[in-house]
Amino acid sequence: MTTPLADLTTADGGQSLSPKTLKALEANDPAIVTVGDLAEWQREKGQFWAKDIPGIGDVAHEEIEDALTAFYQAFNEQHPETKEEADQEN
Repeated sequence: MTTPLADLTTADGGQSLSPKTLKALEANDPAIVTVGDLAEWQREKGQFWAKDIPGIGDVAHEEIEDALTAFYQAFNEQHPETKEEADQEN
């Protein structure tokens, strides 16, 4: 997904990720700037993906997890056919 992480918002329209968290993700090698970049990083690194990103501690990790949960919930509500296809594959 090419959605920029900087565009993720909270339910009240605020920015989901702090500037500090976005900066740490962008400074990573490779840079993590989209939902797709982060999904790929998580897939490659597994459960402990956050520990390999300098500047991402427990608070930022939780912030990212919350932002992604909200993003995917909203995405699935807007695109129910995608969720149905994924459910059929599993």
